[in-house]
Amino acid sequence: MSSEIVYGINPAREMLLHAGGRVEMIAVVRGGVGPKLKEILRLARSEGIKVEQKSKEELDSIAGGGIHQGVVVLAQKRKVVSLPELLAKVKDFEAPVLFVLDGITDPRNLGAIIRSAEVLGGNGVIIGKDRSAGLSPAAVKASSGATEIIPMAVVVNVARSLKLLEESGYWVVGTAPDAEKTCHQYDWEGPTAVVLGSEERGMRRLVRESCHEVVRIPVTGKISSLNAASAAAIIMYEIVRQREQKREKEKK
Repeated sequence: MSSEIVYGINPAREMLLHAGGRVEMIAVVRGGVGPKLKEILRLARSEGIKVEQKSKEELDSIAGGGIHQGVVVLAQKRKVVSLPELLAKVKDFEAPVLFVLDGITDPRNLGAIIRSAEVLGGNGVIIGKDRSAGLSPAAVKASSGATEIIPMAVVVNVARSLKLLEESGYWVVGTAPDAEKTCHQYDWEGPTAVVLGSEERGMRRLVRESCHEVVRIPVTGKISSLNAASAAAIIMYEIVRQREQKREKEKK
């Protein structure tokens, strides 16, 4: 199995906590101090993982110039699940929320979307293989470790995958700045797949046509749209807000 590089304090910590079996070696900056780095070293040693001391320049080289914060992990490459496998993982949730990414090419945006999905209670992320940043070290770093927690699938054909989601009981909701209905006007109940397109071109035509509904985030400024990571966080928060509000009403 080939290896991958993961760098940064939070990604390294989450990898040790949730995927320690994949870690082959950890390199830390020589003379590094601080409670977070010490915790990483403690976790590594408790798992019997080899730790090497490196100079900052050596870490810079290993991380390919990425902001490593004094720690780089060499790990077995993550196993990407299929869409049916992801659906099996989330089937026991009452009303799962999945994010489907169609053409997110910026790795930092991709990582930030994955982070928002995990933090705000999303249940999975589906990434279109074409026109995609992929799970690069920069995307993993931007996710702050969320790539080790939330289930993810990579699919070849996004439009076809949306049909499978529909057949599995999901309501497919696209996002676009020209949609008539806002995300606040939409009722986010039941299993939901939220589709996000690229910042430049949005969802592809066939992808948009595969959605049951398309919504927009209302904006009041002169710039007409948000970047994909910000949009994902706002949509997920609206889903959480509506569902919490509904639960509170049912209690009364």
